[in-house]
Amino acid sequence: MVGTWLPCPCDGSDRLDEEGMGTSETPPRAANCKGRTVMGETVLEVRNLRTYVYLRRGVVRAVDGVSFAVQQGETLGIVGESGSGKSMTLLSIMGMVPKPGGRIVGGEILFEGENLLEKSPEEIRRLRGNRIAMILQDTLASLNPALRIGQQVAEPLQVHLGMRGARARERVVELLRQVQISDPERRLDAYPHQMSGGMRQRVVGAMGIACSPSVLLADEPTTSLDVTVQAQYLRLLKDIQQETNLALIFVTHDLGIVAKICDRVGVMYAGRLVESASTRDLLSRPMHPYTMALLRCLPKLQARGHKLATIEGQPPDLAHLPAGCAFGPRCPTRRARCQEDRPELKELFPGHSVACWYAENRFRADAAVHDGNAEGSAQ
Repeated sequence: MVGTWLPCPCDGSDRLDEEGMGTSETPPRAANCKGRTVMGETVLEVRNLRTYVYLRRGVVRAVDGVSFAVQQGETLGIVGESGSGKSMTLLSIMGMVPKPGGRIVGGEILFEGENLLEKSPEEIRRLRGNRIAMILQDTLASLNPALRIGQQVAEPLQVHLGMRGARARERVVELLRQVQISDPERRLDAYPHQMSGGMRQRVVGAMGIACSPSVLLADEPTTSLDVTVQAQYLRLLKDIQQETNLALIFVTHDLGIVAKICDRVGVMYAGRLVESASTRDLLSRPMHPYTMALLRCLPKLQARGHKLATIEGQPPDLAHLPAGCAFGPRCPTRRARCQEDRPELKELFPGHSVACWYAENRFRADAAVHDGNAEGSAQ
């Protein structure tokens, strides 16, 4: 799909607010939302990716057959509980799977039509931080405490673009200004510990966009930020995306963030995608029990005085997955088949795929209710 206009996910119904995604009478809107988003050609495509970690206690199937694609100018959200495989998916794309136990055992990662898994380590290093960049979750861990901010932001410019001296310094100042850091000339000589969490996150963002990448991977970059700074940072990411038309993959466990900035969403559980759809469809018409459970856990203004909903049980041990559906032991609607056969991700209707044996029945029931309400309104 080239040059196709799609509706912005936040330009929708009050259903988002009914599901607890907003905090006012109007549904949340993305930063600088213009009501529609332009999409370009597919930049990155992941096909049946399998990344395992070999341990003494067994083989951990951290990523177990994940497939998705992201287009130029598009934001793909990946959500799920801790340990569902979100971060390992991004690390696999970057060629940064933890060693010695981690290993990509199958699948394809196609970047601009070329399979990254067939490239040499040197070729991957030339792409990493240049054409494909990543923003890590922990800024204190990703920034060197012994080096000044200016040196760290300049590093990708020096390694990939050969910039040195005054030219590199000028570009670093420009990048810091682009991520809205005040007085960037003075900040060049600061150390990471001398900056707030929000400022450090902006510095990491500046490093990510330094070489104008085609794809930016963001691994829960707003986790440690307060609500106000989080909103500013999300607005900043969308502004940068609109200016550069980069493809953004945003990993988070916060469905409120997904509603604000993502065009499409993939829900991960136990190393696999269990549901994939446009943001509007996923939030207004979830079809997998796990997605429904995540949405029920969101706080709602109209539910004051009631206990927050929770998902009973714990995610499975990825080294010893249960037979059948991995979510089965926690699913309130499980049946006998769920404990015997593992469902594959299949398209339920155009653009909406679900890995559940009974999603089609759920969809038909939902459609029947919708048709009945439409007939009642017409009468």
